Amino acid sequence: MPHITTCSRCPRAVQDEIPDDWEVIEDEDGQPHEVCPDCVTPAERQAFDEDAMDMVVEMTNPKEEWLTFIAERQGLQLGKSPQPDPAAVDYGTYGISHVQTNGLVAGDRTG
Repeated sequence: MPHITTCSRCPRAVQDEIPDDWEVIEDEDGQPHEVCPDCVTPAERQAFDEDAMDMVVEMTNPKEEWLTFIAERQGLQLGKSPQPDPAAVDYGTYGISHVQTNGLVAGDRTG
């Protein structure tokens, strides 16, 4: 038996899977409602975009995770410069240090 989902703001309906361009919006009581792309307000769309950007920023870099894994297997530690200023010379740089001695093995001093 097919499942039919209807937009909570208009009569548009879809069968089975909800398309990726539909949004789930919570009402004042926190109840989720499916909304088709035609019914999403500009303010809601902006909020979704900002939330998506926050999630992207929070995501880790797979290459960085892999390098960290490889370094740890060899008794080393990968560190990234904490420099927040993109104009700084050490912004975005990495260093590898020995875990026991904390001696720099390669790259720039971090943290």
